[in-house]
Amino acid sequence: MSDPTGTQPAPEPAPEPTPTTTPNPEPTTTPSEAAAPLTAESIKLPEGFEAAPELMEKYVGLMNDQSLTPEGRAQGLVDLYGEAMKAASEKSSALWQQMQDQWRSEVEKDPTIGGAKLEATMQSIGKLIDEYPEGEQLREVFDLTGVGNNPVFIRFMHGLASKLNEGQPTPGQPPAQAKSIADRIYDGGSR
Repeated sequence: MSDPTGTQPAPEPAPEPTPTTTPNPEPTTTPSEAAAPLTAESIKLPEGFEAAPELMEKYVGLMNDQSLTPEGRAQGLVDLYGEAMKAASEKSSALWQQMQDQWRSEVEKDPTIGGAKLEATMQSIGKLIDEYPEGEQLREVFDLTGVGNNPVFIRFMHGLASKLNEGQPTPGQPPAQAKSIADRIYDGGSR
């Protein structure tokens, strides 16, 4: 049919070129290898690090659980991290407390500062600390760090306190000797 206006219809646009499809490349692993579950032995920890077996088991379980959504897996990892940090903190606190108890026991058994002498030792150290304006802050530092229980530190402070707290003779010149009459006559002493 011809167009009565004498114009020809616009040509239809050419179809968009479609990319050629290439067949899927051959997988580098076999399906049985790809589906092999993660094991604790396959995870390499940095040198010097150890993982608690129960935490590693939970981690491997999270990573192998294909039913978890990414959000579920992420939340599981965050929860596991919190559990690991809590366990590490509790272990560190227990070791610190064990060290403090050991130090206290050593101080009590020390023949120089412990036993029946312990109360006097601690009083002399306390007297020394009280002489300084920062004494109260120093006591807080000793308590916070635990160094106040360390036998070496207590022996040092006791030695220092013993030297500074005890009265010592005042150095001075001996009294001048009175000159004899002969010394005054022949020595040109005062007349």
